[in-house]
Amino acid sequence: PVRRLVRRNLNGVPHGTLCLHSPVVLHNYLPYEVHYTIGDRPESCLSAGASVPSCCLDMEKNHRVDVKLHSYQGLDWAGKFYISLDMDMYEMAVMETTNEKGEKKQMALGVHTTIGGSRDVFLFAPYWLINKTDLPIEFRGAGSCTIYQGNTTNDPALFSFHRHRRKKAKMRMFRSKWSSAIPLDTVGHAGVVTCRDKDSGKVYQVWLEIQLSKLKLTKMVTLLPFFMVVNKTSSEVTFTEEGQEDEYWTVIQPEEVLPLWPHSGVLNLVVRQPGVENKGAEIPVLSQYFPIHKSHTTVLRMWNGTALTVNVVGGTENPTTITFTPFQPGDAPVRVVNCCHNAFIRFHQKGMSQVIVLTPNQSVLYTWDDPTEERTLWWNLYKRDKPSFPARINQDNAGVETVVLPGTETTLGNKKNGTARSKQKRTNIHWVSYLDGLQRVLFFTEDASLAQDVRE
Repeated sequence: PVRRLVRRNLNGVPHGTLCLHSPVVLHNYLPYEVHYTIGDRPESCLSAGASVPSCCLDMEKNHRVDVKLHSYQGLDWAGKFYISLDMDMYEMAVMETTNEKGEKKQMALGVHTTIGGSRDVFLFAPYWLINKTDLPIEFRGAGSCTIYQGNTTNDPALFSFHRHRRKKAKMRMFRSKWSSAIPLDTVGHAGVVTCRDKDSGKVYQVWLEIQLSKLKLTKMVTLLPFFMVVNKTSSEVTFTEEGQEDEYWTVIQPEEVLPLWPHSGVLNLVVRQPGVENKGAEIPVLSQYFPIHKSHTTVLRMWNGTALTVNVVGGTENPTTITFTPFQPGDAPVRVVNCCHNAFIRFHQKGMSQVIVLTPNQSVLYTWDDPTEERTLWWNLYKRDKPSFPARINQDNAGVETVVLPGTETTLGNKKNGTARSKQKRTNIHWVSYLDGLQRVLFFTEDASLAQDVRE
């Protein structure tokens, strides 16, 4: 019985599997819909990312495929390629059109073929140019005269090199000169491309990133403004570059993101805020200048004791983002606390003439007088003519300085007989740098035990 059951199962097992494949499968790897005609067959439509088998082709013959791309950059494009048994793995299909001025334009699409069960034919563009700068951009191969227009929308522009040419391109914006050659064959490459407008003197800096698409045949080249401004406050912010205060100001609304195209190489910005009225005219209040060429967080002093926080990040692995946010506790570089009984503490930014004096039992939130200069804080006693001490506000720290209190000199003995002596009162100023929540605090006291408690 067991033997008979095994025989029955073996007799039911098929001796082979017959797979039926269409001769050709056409794949649309473009981000746009294409219309195509194979031979004398009716025109068909193939959506972006779709594929269609063709089951009635005699592969012993060559078959012409006419391709149309409607309304790409406002024009209708047409081209052709051939399907045959001896077609190359990679071929180019030249697409042509005529603009409203009667000028002929060309671009090339890639045709990639693989052979498995069917002959898979992929229509693709070697490069997608994704322009997120909101400005018109033109591309061309480094050794080519064919110019490709970059879309000002999020729709990708299609780009390719002539066969056997080096994979380097140049770009320009408006009437600027062509940039230096940009290598586009390195996936993961990112960097800054500079275009200079000789007539206006303006310099356009564009962040370029190259990524391999999931389709594997296409590299995606994304173009972004190198500087972007974000307003995370609840009110509009008005800003401009240093040196452009008399030319123009930019207003950014809440939650808005704007590209920034600096006019000069100074790379400092300033914020303007409505201020006091004088004889019927409003006098605006300007913040300190702050740099945008390096990462930092800065609190800007504004009108009537208010403040605005600006955060600048990026510039090495990403574009530079300049974000305005409302002032929050912990944003200020340091809170200086003077708990001394007799000493007046003065402090200032290195190289700056502005000085702040704290009386005993007084504290103040401090931000930089000039954010564009070196961010080092120095402290001393008021009216003390000796060198100042550096304030350690970058990390937790503590120390003590023995100083003479100014104005405490007393005379001992008789001045007439030359036996007079001068006596000065010395004291120890203990300082502690620590974090109170998110806020850095620089604490001064003459009490050693209080300094120890604060430190602990």
